[in-house]
Amino acid sequence: MFGIITLPPLIRKVDLFQKLPSKIRGIMEAYPKEIKSLATIIVCQLPKALRMDEKGMRDLFNDGMQSMRMNYFPPCPEPDRAIGFSPHSDADALTILFQLNETEGLQVRKDGIWVPIQPLPNALIVNIGDMMEIVSNGVYKSIEHRAIVNSNKERLSVATFSIFNLDSELGPAHSLIGPNNHPIFRRVVVQKYLQDYFARKLDGKSYLDVMKLEADANDVNSEVSERAVGVTQEQMESTPGKLNFGNSLLVPSVQELAKQYLTNIPDRYVPPQQESPVISSGASVPVIDLQKLISGDSMDFELQKLHSACQQWGFLQARAGLAPSLLEDFKREVTELFKLPMEEKKKLWQQKDSFEGFGHMFVVSEEQKLDWSDMFGIITLPPHIRKVDLFQKLPSKLRDIMEAYSKEIKNLSMIIVCQLAKDLKMDEKEMRDLFSDGMQSMRMNYYPPCPEPDRAIGLSPHSDADALTILFQLNETEGLQVRKDDIWVPIKPLPNALIVNIGDMMELVSNGVYRNIEHRATVNSNEERLSVATFYNINLESELGPAHSLIGPHNPPIFRRVSVHKYLQDFFARKIDGKSIKNEISAISPNFNNKTPKSNTEHIFTAEDANLVVLPAITAKELEAVVVTFIVPAGRMIVQTGSLRTVRIESGHHSHSSIQ
Repeated sequence: MFGIITLPPLIRKVDLFQKLPSKIRGIMEAYPKEIKSLATIIVCQLPKALRMDEKGMRDLFNDGMQSMRMNYFPPCPEPDRAIGFSPHSDADALTILFQLNETEGLQVRKDGIWVPIQPLPNALIVNIGDMMEIVSNGVYKSIEHRAIVNSNKERLSVATFSIFNLDSELGPAHSLIGPNNHPIFRRVVVQKYLQDYFARKLDGKSYLDVMKLEADANDVNSEVSERAVGVTQEQMESTPGKLNFGNSLLVPSVQELAKQYLTNIPDRYVPPQQESPVISSGASVPVIDLQKLISGDSMDFELQKLHSACQQWGFLQARAGLAPSLLEDFKREVTELFKLPMEEKKKLWQQKDSFEGFGHMFVVSEEQKLDWSDMFGIITLPPHIRKVDLFQKLPSKLRDIMEAYSKEIKNLSMIIVCQLAKDLKMDEKEMRDLFSDGMQSMRMNYYPPCPEPDRAIGLSPHSDADALTILFQLNETEGLQVRKDDIWVPIKPLPNALIVNIGDMMELVSNGVYRNIEHRATVNSNEERLSVATFYNINLESELGPAHSLIGPHNPPIFRRVSVHKYLQDFFARKIDGKSIKNEISAISPNFNNKTPKSNTEHIFTAEDANLVVLPAITAKELEAVVVTFIVPAGRMIVQTGSLRTVRIESGHHSHSSIQ
């Protein structure tokens, strides 16, 4: 068999996809989408028959995972002594099987009897999986099935598995349960269910059985959970549902500290070597009207203003057209979040393996100086990579309004990045592909009044690692400053406007055309300040570097290429300090006698490590059309092409190539 995750694209194994023959890769883009549409139609009809809330079913399937298993059953000399596929039930919600030839083999167990299925031409076989049996509270049955073999003919099939959102809670639908219909299955997070399922031997419906409420709890905990942990720990660490970009040391709450009416701040909140601030009161960041940017007679003029703002400032204020009621509701709920009693906040505090929750970010040592602020960080989109337990602990009103706000900000971000592609004369599809299923996170900031504001800093100078940051200031207290020509320029918040700034990723993609400018947050002695920063990132599985459509003989890349996931891990692993991370991936000289750069970026080798072949300078697109394969003793090769480099690694069964 050949197994592969197909949807959503964010969680695919990109290197495996790229190694597939191009024709199957192309058709596999189309077929999964058709199957997803078909599966959605089916699962939305089932609630009608069950008299179940249809929205509940749709929510379960929102951003659900889809995988395929391609099966090949060769002729067997002793078919009576062999089995093609052991009896089992499927762990998913809905399986759709496409039989590639007319050879029989699939059998289902009905009333203790194995019933063969005769494939019909151009028909698909659909079966209920364990998840659907659980959600329907046993009304729909996930039936056991198996595959037998024969001595004369091969058999081929493709099974596509539709799985609920990995971060959803799996259990009987709430709308089906009542005094006369008690739940017969326990509740568990989908991701945990799958981990336990795959940690066991394939054996009938045994795992579905342990999900039943009458199952012995000790048996469930010891037999299933302990076995699962040992087998799938490595898988868990690499699962998108448990993203780990590093963590931050736990530190005291500044909000609680400020309640003590201090006259002097503790030494740990006094940064070393404070520079004398040079602040401009005359300059101001540009203001853009996004409604004019997408419609009306002023589109071209507004587009030029956007281009100039991103090129010269890297910052702008945007009249975004978001509903004032949405902004007011969000403002109210975030303010209430920081007013929670400390005992309630502790339930939302950062865990040792994550930056999400209340706390600080970028604290890497006990001696490090701290910023005068409290933060609450959380991943918001796509839903399947959220930290579900943290989401469920949030106040319900905040959770609901955050759903609406994050979607509006995503739409706004896509409008902006697509307009930037036009400005850059960049292929818009390339920009859209980079942001497809991109990660969105939020950081809610609280800056309490400080008794010594000239000795403290609310947020140290830095540039953002993401592609685009959208800041919503919850009150009119000033504090945000941007560094323009070595002068700190304060930003005065406009009512119902959002502050937009270019992040490192966009500076890299634009090959330095758009600037990611340093900024900081100051504090004052009289007023608190609250804000919410929403960070929009390129798809985690993408490669980060100058857009291929921008690079040519007269515009060589000034940055190296690195995976987005690796870039973020490196960013979060260090103390916040200006633009230090981005500077480390500036393109190295084509002289391969130089040492490897400080950043441990993939695919960078020295001449001592690999054979070197020099070619004439060609464009990235021309280079992509050339297939060059060298297998050198070190299993590595570097091709130097003037300002471009391509690397191909071949070692055993592993191969990877990229343009750098």
